[in-house]
Amino acid sequence: MKQKSIHRLDAWKAPFSRGFSLVELMVAITIGLILLAGISSVMVSTKKSYNTQDSLSRLQENARIALMIMSRELKNAGYTGCNINMNKVTNVLKGATTSFDYNLNRLLEGSESGGTWRPSLATIGTALGTTIPRANTDLFLVRGAEADGSLQVLDKMPNSAASLKVSSGSGIVAGEILILSDCSSTDIFQVTGNTGSGGFDNIGHSTSAGAGVSPGNASLGGGDKLSKAYGDDATLMRFKSTVFYIGTGTSGEPALFRRRISTSGSFFSEELVEGIESLQVLYGEDTNGDRVAEGYVKADAVTNWDNVVSVRFGVISRALANLSTTDSKTANKGADTKALDVDGDGIDDFLGTETTTTTTENGTVVKDRLYDRRMFRTTVLLRNFQNREGS
Repeated sequence: MKQKSIHRLDAWKAPFSRGFSLVELMVAITIGLILLAGISSVMVSTKKSYNTQDSLSRLQENARIALMIMSRELKNAGYTGCNINMNKVTNVLKGATTSFDYNLNRLLEGSESGGTWRPSLATIGTALGTTIPRANTDLFLVRGAEADGSLQVLDKMPNSAASLKVSSGSGIVAGEILILSDCSSTDIFQVTGNTGSGGFDNIGHSTSAGAGVSPGNASLGGGDKLSKAYGDDATLMRFKSTVFYIGTGTSGEPALFRRRISTSGSFFSEELVEGIESLQVLYGEDTNGDRVAEGYVKADAVTNWDNVVSVRFGVISRALANLSTTDSKTANKGADTKALDVDGDGIDDFLGTETTTTTTENGTVVKDRLYDRRMFRTTVLLRNFQNREGS
């Protein structure tokens, strides 16, 4: 009987089946470390590049939004409906002749570096109270009617003291400052009541203001009257008086702010866009009557505000500090020494030698010259100033 062969596993071990030597392990580890270092370097570089591009994208987006908001307000500055004759504007509000906030005779005002308002010569605190705008930045103010949400008067007033009938559910409340206009005249008054009846909202404008309603309406012609009895061709619009300025935002970074009127007739400020470091404004004067600006000057150099037909303004938008670390995410390695002429008047507004710092909301202190920043500029035609009469 044939004997079966028995195969032992250890008999098949090849002489080359053995472990790595110490030299081989050291070579392999060295190669691995080199590869790991290269990959890490690529990752760090990619992350840094991403953060830089993301920061610049946010910076540009913030600037775009800021320019868009301010441009829109300037384009609508001085809008009072289809009436373009400024001699046919009646201000029924109390103290209308001396009022700063509700003065429709001055539809545009400017402040050079936080100085006196021009052309009214009111102090900067007249509009901002105790709020102090960022140093060396300009402010501007626009007044007029808010075109969005306008309401058509639905029935002719039987007399100039009668209430105004508009669609029910108008949302108008006591205390609001409104502009009433047709193509021949304009009135500005304060709402003293809104009563609904017969499918209408009846908007009152009496001289007896309710509690907390200020400034109230003056007696015109011995009663609760407007300048005339308006017909159903009139439009009712909310009055706006808006100031744009640079302040300190909730994050500690500079930001674009807007001060505007509330539905109660009082004013409040709101932060719009963070990272806006500077606002510089020039005003274009038409000196030969062709409705085109012959030159652009600062607010305190305008010779005749009735001749201002356009506005050129620029902003500096800067990157934001990283609020989660003690570092600044988008800061330059070296100080930014570029001088910037923000408004285009040939004089640098950001000198590149500033020594100021910003303290973020977590207490991080960053030198302002370490921030990445870009300059943006635009020119806006004041279309409602182009066609107005009697100014």
